[in-house]
Parts: sequence; structure tokens; C-alpha cells
Amino acid sequence: RTGVDPAGGNDHDLGDALGSRLRHEAEAFVGQPLQRFDTLAEMESRTERLDLLLALTQEACDRYAADLKPTGILLVDSDAVKRVPDGPFRVLRAQVIQCARDVIGREIVANIVALGIITRIAGVITEDSVREAILTRVPKGTEEINLKAFELGLSLADRLVAEEAGRAGAN
Repeated sequence: RTGVDPAGGNDHDLGDALGSRLRHEAEAFVGQPLQRFDTLAEMESRTERLDLLLALTQEACDRYAADLKPTGILLVDSDAVKRVPDGPFRVLRAQVIQCARDVIGREIVANIVALGIITRIAGVITEDSVREAILTRVPKGTEEINLKAFELGLSLADRLVAEEAGRAGAN
């Protein structure tokens, strides 16, 4: 399962489309249907631990990080999240919102930047499938900026993995 910071979403239609596409590929990957929930309260009461959490705010990190599996991934916006809890999970820090603003020129695409990072790091859906979902679901005229944001996220993921490898090699 993947948890996404509810405050970080900007486009419900795109989220629904990507969610549907991700759900389909994730179900094929794990070989069984994923759980569906009608409300956040129902999800919180019935879910198992998270494989991945995107926290674009300190509040989201504080609230949901305890739900991560020991083998989970916590991706935080390093500008917004200053207190990252200790745990056995993998922690990745990236300036998601700032990069969207500075490189793409639009903060609103931060969710797509994060999607690129998650796609590359998690490896549970093909990059081409995500590109296709973006192209079919973003508002007409925004395809190019959203694809640029996705590619930026992929590049940021590569940098994060290289930095991790460098730290591991130094130990």
C-alpha cells in the first residue's frame, strides 16, 4: 500500500486516474486485489502497515510515519519536514516543492515531481505507464509541464539513490 499526504494532492481527476492505473498494476504485481476504503477513518481502522509514505508536510509525517512497515520507504519534502522519526524504514529527503517551483516554474506540479520519485524508487509500475496516465488525465494544455515535472522526479530519484550509495560506501 502507499500512503500519500492528503494536503499534497492538487488534481483529483489526475489522482483518480493515476490511482486506478497504479492499483491495476499493483494488483497484477502482488497477484491479488488491493483493499478499498470509503473513508479515511475506515482505512485507518482496517489497514496494515504502509510500504511507502509521501509526506509533504510535517503534520503528515508526524501522523502517519508510525504506520510504515520496517521495510517501508518514507519520502519527505526536506524543506517542509524537519523532524523525521527514527525507525528501521528507509528515509528519502528531497526538495519536492522547491524543485517544482524553481525548475518547472509551478509549485502546483509538486505532486507530479513526487510521483516521478516514487515511480523510480518503488519500481512497482513502469515509467511509461505513468507517462501515459499523465497524458490522458492532466488538463489539456498542461501535458508538457506535467511530463517535465515527472522527468524531474525521475532525475531527483536517481540523485537520491546515488547519495544513499555514497553514504553507504563511506560507512
